[in-house]
Amino acid sequence: MKRFKKYWWLLILIVVAPIIINYALLIPAFGPVVGDNVHWLSFWGSYLAALIPALGAFIILFIQREDNHNENKHNRQLQVDVLKYQQEMQWLNENKDILIDFALTLSKDDLIELSNKIGEGKDILQDVKVLMGNLVKHDSRVGFMNVPEKTEAYKQFNDERHRAFYAHRDAILDLQEINILFMRTPLIQRHMTLQARLQQGLIHKGLQEVIATYPNEAAFIQANPFDVSIGLISRIPDLLETTRKAALDYVRAEEERIAKILTEDN
Repeated sequence: MKRFKKYWWLLILIVVAPIIINYALLIPAFGPVVGDNVHWLSFWGSYLAALIPALGAFIILFIQREDNHNENKHNRQLQVDVLKYQQEMQWLNENKDILIDFALTLSKDDLIELSNKIGEGKDILQDVKVLMGNLVKHDSRVGFMNVPEKTEAYKQFNDERHRAFYAHRDAILDLQEINILFMRTPLIQRHMTLQARLQQGLIHKGLQEVIATYPNEAAFIQANPFDVSIGLISRIPDLLETTRKAALDYVRAEEERIAKILTEDN
């Protein structure tokens, strides 16, 4: 019915036409006219009886063509939306593994294992190299994800990801510093080595806080390296859990965004 409202003028024409014809027949002719008013009324009756159905059929045909055009347009858009939905869901499913792998690199278990090796007097520099390589590789995979839309959920996850990356990186490097200071440096040289590495910025906030818990540097450089490493790890927040939660929130937000592709404007 809404479409027929566009043709309101046709209804008015049907009602007004007889009145117009009546007045037209009353106008004096300026020349010879075949037939009288009765004949002309008969003509107009037959003429309009044929014209109005034809005009109605034309309008119905036009509406049908318009409906078909709109339906075809809607179907084409739906096909495009379905394809986009499938592509983005495939992208999300593939990148879930990347997000999970990155979160797992933030496990405290790896740091505790390094601490245990320090307690056993083992050199951990090779282990540090492996952990750092792992962390950088998985963080880079997240960084190189082709993100369709940089949504607020993505920004929140990305902020948490950066915070977790640097905190975990610093913890690994500080364990390396403990290894260098207590296992690779003679006691007589530790004070000088500690000062040099502090000035070079190689000792980060976590280990600096541990150092500050000792009465003085002399007490620190004579401390048990295992106790120092455990003190460092105890200051590290649960990066795995917070990053996992941020990643899950991001995935859920993406699932909701992608779902809207098939529901909006369809």
